[in-house]
Amino acid sequence: MRLGTHLGSLTLAGIGLCLITACSGGPPLAGPAHTGPSSGNPLAGNPLAGNPLAGDASSGPPDASLAGVHACKLVPATVVAKVIGPLLERPYESPQGRDCFYQTAVPGGGGPTYILSVITRSGYETSKTFAEGVSQSGAARLTNAPGLGDDAFALTTAKGQAYTLWAVRGGVGLSVQVNDKTSPGVRKAHDLLAAALGGL
Repeated sequence: MRLGTHLGSLTLAGIGLCLITACSGGPPLAGPAHTGPSSGNPLAGNPLAGNPLAGDASSGPPDASLAGVHACKLVPATVVAKVIGPLLERPYESPQGRDCFYQTAVPGGGGPTYILSVITRSGYETSKTFAEGVSQSGAARLTNAPGLGDDAFALTTAKGQAYTLWAVRGGVGLSVQVNDKTSPGVRKAHDLLAAALGGL
């Protein structure tokens, strides 16, 4: 599968957070809830303290059921083509249907890979907490992303090309990861996520 070569370049912002949130809204595999002052983990304690981006994780609605939600069905193929351009191959959906991989086509081969993921609201909140810790470490830059859902933020790696955008609406969250942090890549990630929000 051609996706393999492009997925390797999705660094900490993509793969690291995918591992934390299980990329499918399942319970976190690790994260701030499993850290403590003596754990040696740089995220120990409350990484949200003093963070103007941080909200009260308990103030939102409860997690919505993701039963029957398929990431690849949120955005029609015609809209995908308009938003991120032609694809090298058909989108690939993870076995649970929570992640959809779009391998774009450019002259001579494959272009950036966009990964659209559906997560629970608690998965979104966990991602936000982890992203703040990563930002504080200097490995990435955390920014607000106004105008998407009830709340949204983005993480751009300091090194490499990874850009990840998250948004939440009610009890469901979405993320788009792309191995292209140029202005066109970021704009396309925003447009893809906005279209996916419309499909919820």
